[in-house]
Amino acid sequence: MESRFRSITRRGLLAAGLALGLGLAAPTFDASAQTDDARVRITHASPDAPSVDIWVNGEPAVIDLAFGETTGIIPLPAGTYDIDVTPTGSTDPDIDAVISASLSLEAGVGYEVAAVGYVSEIGAQIYSLDLSPLTEGNTRVQIIHASPDAPAVDIIVNGGAAVEGLTFPDASGYLEIPGGSYDIQVAVSETGDIALDLGAVTFEAGQVYAVFAIGQVGDGSLTVLPLGAAADTAAGGESAAAEAAGAGGTGEAAHTVPATGVGSMSDTSASMFGLFAAAAALGAAGVALRLRTPAVARHR
Repeated sequence: MESRFRSITRRGLLAAGLALGLGLAAPTFDASAQTDDARVRITHASPDAPSVDIWVNGEPAVIDLAFGETTGIIPLPAGTYDIDVTPTGSTDPDIDAVISASLSLEAGVGYEVAAVGYVSEIGAQIYSLDLSPLTEGNTRVQIIHASPDAPAVDIIVNGGAAVEGLTFPDASGYLEIPGGSYDIQVAVSETGDIALDLGAVTFEAGQVYAVFAIGQVGDGSLTVLPLGAAADTAAGGESAAAEAAGAGGTGEAAHTVPATGVGSMSDTSASMFGLFAAAAALGAAGVALRLRTPAVARHR
């Protein structure tokens, strides 16, 4: 799923970064020259909002970004940027913006930005984007609850709870685990009912994943949107990838994660990884992919 790209005359770097993120031809970035850049990825996760255009400092940057689509990783110089989101086709962000925000980007920091909530109360949510080096053979996973009508959920991995009580529009802490295949379910925290059964999901070593729960429970559109990006290499903090991609692909990496949380962040304690590791050790059998399962299915 790719959105159409229009260059930003005032921000050549942003134009090139967006071209990469949307799979269009663009110069290859020298990772060693990008260590002072921030990294930004923008995702449309508002289930009833139309396609949108994204404006940066008054200029159109992304055209016709639909629900469930993403820009991919965008490298940007540190600084403050005025971001406006308008319905596609708008010509004046000062008049038509449904989201207006000033985003201060720090050098070497990664930002996951999502438009979330129903269109009547749509807002921008900012999460960390941690693409720092990984231990060899490991992957890093973050779960983001972006379904506005879904209750608090638990993430069940190989039969055990790895994340508990995740509420809209929060993100879990990062789980660093060995690359491989894991059986994953999303359960309603209060009742234990399985809302999503994803079956066997493979996370590749060296990759960092943001897994969005998007859509709505009420209309049966609840699903997941996995976004992947290559982690930095350990040597010099350089990116392990020279190009970015859209949904589900790999992309040019950020270099650090903010020292303090941005947006709404859930608990990032080490105990979460302990739960995940214990769940993985259970080695439950895989099940077929189903977007929804009967309410009688429970994980407790």
